[in-house]
Amino acid sequence: MPVQTDIQSQDIPNIESLLETSGMPPNLRLQVLEILGEDPGRAILKIAQYCAEQGQKIRRADRVISSKARLLERAEEIATRDALTGVYNRRKFDADLETAVREGIPCLIAYVDVRDFKQVNDQYGHPTGDRALQAIAKTLVSATRTGTGVYRPGGDEFTVIEKGEPGKELSLDIARAIEERLIHAGEKIPVRTGEQIITVAYDVGAVHYAGNCAADPEIFAKLKACADTNMYAAKIGAKQGIRIIPRVVTLDPRTPLDNYADALRMLKMQGRTQETMKPLRNYGRRMLAFVSQAAAYAAGIMGAVGQCYTQR
Repeated sequence: MPVQTDIQSQDIPNIESLLETSGMPPNLRLQVLEILGEDPGRAILKIAQYCAEQGQKIRRADRVISSKARLLERAEEIATRDALTGVYNRRKFDADLETAVREGIPCLIAYVDVRDFKQVNDQYGHPTGDRALQAIAKTLVSATRTGTGVYRPGGDEFTVIEKGEPGKELSLDIARAIEERLIHAGEKIPVRTGEQIITVAYDVGAVHYAGNCAADPEIFAKLKACADTNMYAAKIGAKQGIRIIPRVVTLDPRTPLDNYADALRMLKMQGRTQETMKPLRNYGRRMLAFVSQAAAYAAGIMGAVGQCYTQR
């Protein structure tokens, strides 16, 4: 025999509206209405029991959703990280650069290339090459202000995006200071191989984005080509003691993309020419003049102060 409660129907004037808001299925709602006249308290307890059960289901579902959200975040993190070095990959670099351009955020874009990396692999083996890449990634992270804008698109190439601090735009002078820090950090990086320690180095080419070219359909290609051209100029020039002053330049939106591509092709040709000119007499002097001209050309089309000097 059901237990009678002390709650009377006149004490629950809005039980019908409670049924409406409970989300109870029609068959259970009909059962409640059937016992409402005999025992209103028992009816309200049945509603409360149903709501409690639904609350538990919601909490369980919330835990499942939270768990899946964490898994998705982890999957996205894995998808945007380089497995060997732990820094971000090309996919993340392209996405972050697109965001900076779309939102008009002034930033420094740097291309980094490991010097003579093939020689490291050939002489000491790929495990040492892997350790060298890890050491360079760690060096770049330490050399940047936040440590979050370092990427490895692939092979022995790295990229860096440095944005301005909150409330402070990244000016050309700040960009040049950042590049100098990156260059200094990469002059001599120790890497252990067996019982000995070798050193590796990298070359840096960078461009300053002033945040004013979002409407240019070729802006991404120009930024990458400009930084890549500067990097090749630095790479070839470093072997001959030449340095472009200054290296970081602000991208000129008026410069056609073909100009950057032509400069890059010219500098790549210079790198290939190094091998073919080695047997020639007066090689050093001729190569010095050849690379100096190419570096000046590359700097000139990018709006840099077009002077080069030979480090003595």
